[in-house]
Amino acid sequence: LVATTAGHVYSWGSNAFGQLGLGTMLPTELPGGGLRGGEQRSGCDQLEPQRVVALAGCPVSNVACGAYHSVVLASDGSVWSFGWGRFGQLGDEELGDGHVRATPVCIRVGGHGIQQVESVCCGAFHTLALTTRGSVLAWGCNASGQLGLGTSDDC
Repeated sequence: LVATTAGHVYSWGSNAFGQLGLGTMLPTELPGGGLRGGEQRSGCDQLEPQRVVALAGCPVSNVACGAYHSVVLASDGSVWSFGWGRFGQLGDEELGDGHVRATPVCIRVGGHGIQQVESVCCGAFHTLALTTRGSVLAWGCNASGQLGLGTSDDC
């Protein structure tokens, strides 16, 4: 996942859980039925960069990747997530093995006291956001205390 200086997002690699944000978990088809990228390693790999069109018109300043999820920070401070959300790492208040979002969804950061975010990053199964007030917000798996809550909970 990469953000260009123009604020566009491109993704490639494994897309088994929709973590590329392309709206599907399958490789992108070319007109005429061929697959972009030629030889595919699995049914979900995307071997060439593809623009994340769901974020067109939403200039992006920061991107981050976890094991099977991705998070994007738009220039306006909005946070978008996509991929596998079993442990709540997407921040969309849903959990479970089958929770997958193949298209970016805008999430509320900071609960009811929505906060302006200036940076995002991901661990394997958790997400962190640094706010403009200097607070660190964390969500997702906390099996090893990675959310910084002073406890560890099974995921």
